[in-house]
Amino acid sequence: MALYHALRCYGELAQPRELLALSEFANCECEGAPKDGRCEHQLQRTAAELGFRLEHWVSDSPADLYTTLRRFLTDRAPVLVCVEHGAHWVCAVRATSRNVWIADSSRDQEEVLQRWTWRELAVALAYGLPARFDLYPLMVE
Repeated sequence: MALYHALRCYGELAQPRELLALSEFANCECEGAPKDGRCEHQLQRTAAELGFRLEHWVSDSPADLYTTLRRFLTDRAPVLVCVEHGAHWVCAVRATSRNVWIADSSRDQEEVLQRWTWRELAVALAYGLPARFDLYPLMVE
């Protein structure tokens, strides 16, 4: 559903079932893929089918994470992030100096749009030791 929310930021009204079918068609057998079976390669192929490009940015610095994510969101590019040690995809859609707004409709929460602190995001996003931060901004082709 993270890709669904990112596409909505561009006004794209893809149906969740359509996205699911496209991502299953883009089958990938990556090691360590999220539990729901969607790895970044499947998401990249699905985005490409719809005329978008899912880029990949990596850093080991929380300061770079803050600066880069703010830049993407200021440029109005939604950013997919895989949180909880690679178990779950969410979409960052807005940021201020103190908070990041995350679209996450696949959890049993009342609100799809949630406000996280930068620290909460960094902790949820950190993968491995030393920590590594992966961002996947969605761009128009």
